[in-house]
Amino acid sequence: MSSSAVASKLRSGLRHHQAGDATAAHKDYADVLKLQPTNADALHLSGLLAHASGNNHEARSLISQAIQIAPTEAKFQVNLAAILVAQSCSLDAEQVCQNILKSDPNNCLLYTSPSPRDRG
Repeated sequence: MSSSAVASKLRSGLRHHQAGDATAAHKDYADVLKLQPTNADALHLSGLLAHASGNNHEARSLISQAIQIAPTEAKFQVNLAAILVAQSCSLDAEQVCQNILKSDPNNCLLYTSPSPRDRG
């Protein structure tokens, strides 16, 4: 699968995700990860699906993997913080938020982000 086909599959997954079709979105994200296991966007979006289905442990793992691949992607970190709060790990969530602010003190995602369940 070419890089344009991977991008197309990610867009398709995101459309399904935003339309509430978690099954189709999961399939598209999984297809991407079969070909590119280190695709940070597919890992992150798969993590959001896991969170939406109540599987916060899997969500935390997937989004943490995405952060290791793309450590400067603030939206990944904001979503991880929200998942940590959902897991009653407030101190860990606070540390994630502090790290975001250290790297980008003007990052508005911390102040304007809806729950990860509201995003895709």
